[in-house]
Amino acid sequence: MVKESLWAEDQVITENDEEGATIITFTSTQTYKVLEWTLSQGKKQFPLNLTGWLKNGRIT
Repeated sequence: MVKESLWAEDQVITENDEEGATIITFTSTQTYKVLEWTLSQGKKQFPLNLTGWLKNGRIT
């Protein structure tokens, strides 16, 4: 689903064959939608960079 979707015009999709992972990088103003989707994918999916998402331990 990740590879077939256009999430943002600046998205970059990288395959990590050693770990069997797909990494998608993009910018978005839809913080809660992106976080909701990420968390709904299960324990193997997680945001790699929470900069700008967390402030004092809370999602901003």
